[in-house]
Amino acid sequence: MEKKKDNEVSLKDAIKGFLQTFHLEGKFHEQQIKDIWGDVMGRTISHYTTSIRLREGALTITLNSAPLKQDLLFQKETIQKRQNDELGEYVVREVVIR
Repeated sequence: MEKKKDNEVSLKDAIKGFLQTFHLEGKFHEQQIKDIWGDVMGRTISHYTTSIRLREGALTITLNSAPLKQDLLFQKETIQKRQNDELGEYVVREVVIR
């Protein structure tokens, strides 16, 4: 196995640096959440979800079902944990249900 030179970085670190430099981390994480939403939350919740937005750590979920909205209001911490676990880092700091 070759030893890395001092100026070499992993591809993961290079991409992370690029996203930070151009302030694209939020958009990248938002798209990741949109991509995994159905798998993480299930088909029913995904079907009634009309919008997913991530701004400064606040994940805003808009639903078109009042009963489901009421149910999810009590599951905010679970939603936050599941999304962060799936992303592998602490991205979602708050969940807002609308």
